[in-house]
Amino acid sequence: MPTGGRIANINWHAAPEPYTTDDGLVEDSRYQIDLLPTFFIVSRHTLPITSIGLAQADKWTLFGEWHTIEISTFDGVFELWMDGQQLFTYTDPDPLPGGGLTIESHHDNQNEEAIMYFDNLTVCELTAPFAPMPTEDPSQ
Repeated sequence: MPTGGRIANINWHAAPEPYTTDDGLVEDSRYQIDLLPTFFIVSRHTLPITSIGLAQADKWTLFGEWHTIEISTFDGVFELWMDGQQLFTYTDPDPLPGGGLTIESHHDNQNEEAIMYFDNLTVCELTAPFAPMPTEDPSQ
């Protein structure tokens, strides 16, 4: 849960080493979600060749609240869920190779005391299409 002036990035399928494709040398490949205070951006990077924006969602509140965020990739289908609601799905016609998972936090120079909290992180291999975890209704 980020607070303050932070921006968080979640990267997955981050290739540990450069590799060559028909388009050239890929030095950095990954799927990325940029989490900002009131919107998020999803992108696919194969740098320095391409960087493709896949989605953007406005009018959500990330900062100052706890959320359950689930990210899945199975057979080239990527999904992003927040609090049991599917926000995004994308089928990659040329899925990125496997790789690591990273979580980055960035702060602005205005608020160096910003803090980001994570709780109950789980990473697992999928053997079937993703099904979101049940979430509690905060109104009850």
